[in-house]
Amino acid sequence: GDKIKYVHLNRPEFDIAGFKLRFHVKGYDWQMRVLRHCRWLRTLMPAWHAREKAFREWYTRLVDTCELHEPWLYNLWLDILMAPESVTGFREVRYPKMDAAQTRVKELQAAISARKADSRFRSPARSVSLTSQVIGTFRG
Repeated sequence: GDKIKYVHLNRPEFDIAGFKLRFHVKGYDWQMRVLRHCRWLRTLMPAWHAREKAFREWYTRLVDTCELHEPWLYNLWLDILMAPESVTGFREVRYPKMDAAQTRVKELQAAISARKADSRFRSPARSVSLTSQVIGTFRG
């Protein structure tokens, strides 16, 4: 019969004196369970996932600035808040997607600041359902 094998692929990357040290680790379940309890490592390496943390903080600040005073703003803010949805994958794939999402948000914010919603930004009314999976993604 067929067999399913679960493999944890980890690619830790460290910046040491301006050099990037990256290696591939094939971890086992017991190693992941041990690392789960080593949260103290985060205090030793504050730059670990710094870019991802900065992106998360940027998005949190973005959510805090959401203003829906007029109906046309709803669709723009919906596009703004859904921009990070496409940010997935390993570092090499994720980082360009993060930059593209931030660029898209800046364009949409510029349209809001200019108080115009031309045909590029006007779209028919939409409704969005936030499932527990989506909400759970943004919990710390």
